[in-house]
Parts: sequence; structure tokens; C-alpha cells
Amino acid sequence: MEIPKKEFVIRHVFKDVANMREDCDLHNIEEEHFNVPWSVVFRKFCNMKLHAGRLGKYFHIYLRCPKPREDGEWVIETETVLK
Repeated sequence: MEIPKKEFVIRHVFKDVANMREDCDLHNIEEEHFNVPWSVVFRKFCNMKLHAGRLGKYFHIYLRCPKPREDGEWVIETETVLK
């Protein structure tokens, strides 16, 4: 028997990213969905070595779930849209 999916959407606009300090995380306010806390994290990296030894800037965006793993196995699948 297939377990039903639980779906939700989190939207957040991170502002002033160009002036953000390097290696600093920005979090949106934690939201609760299906009794589980969630937040989106944005991290900026500067002067990282890219291909051919060039330096560049890049960022990570990820979904954070601080729920303890005491409830057995579970899976998170995400879809991200950047605008």
C-alpha cells in the first residue's frame, strides 16, 4: 500500500543578497507543515575556485528541517524555483 504524499509550498524572497557577507546564512522564518518545522536557508560563497582555476561567486539554497530522526525513516523530495 502506497503512503499518501504530503505536499506544501514555502515562498521567501531574500533581499540585498549582493551585499550579503560571505559564508553567512540567511534563514526565512520557520514554518510548520504537518507538525514538522521547516525553513529555507540561503548561503553565499565568494572567491571559490571554479573550473580552470578561476575564482567566482556562488550560492546554496536548501530546505532545513530540524525535526529529530526519532520517528523512523522518512523521505523529503524538493522542487526549487529561482526567479
